[in-house]
Amino acid sequence: MLRVPNLPKREFQKLLKITPMLAVDIIIVNGKGEFLLEKRTYPPYTGRWHVPGGFVGYSEKLKDTAKRKALQETGLRIKVKKYIGYYDDPKQDPRGSLIGHAFLAKPVGGKLKKDGLKWFKRIPRNIIPFQRKELRDAGFK
Repeated sequence: MLRVPNLPKREFQKLLKITPMLAVDIIIVNGKGEFLLEKRTYPPYTGRWHVPGGFVGYSEKLKDTAKRKALQETGLRIKVKKYIGYYDDPKQDPRGSLIGHAFLAKPVGGKLKKDGLKWFKRIPRNIIPFQRKELRDAGFK
């Protein structure tokens, strides 16, 4: 989890409870029309599939966050193709109020990390609930 530099984890968690945080989700689609998901290894939603993404850094553009998080989480360099939309249900994430921005992207380089990543043609049942809508809005079933 991205944290504000020099801010203890406990304070960051308090911040999540009192102010909305910006996040980005990247729906990476390969040449076969498959999208990439990651198996979550920490709370919330441990063990479920999720769209790669994360918190926007201070003074960072949304597209730059998408590129940074895609590389960090998947090993892939991406080209952002399309803005899918924003998702601002304050109860969608148990950590606090998030305003998520979803992008459609394609891989343009890098090397896919092997652990915890898988290409899908259809949305799996075991996915983080609010990301099902993002994938549907991107045209997946």
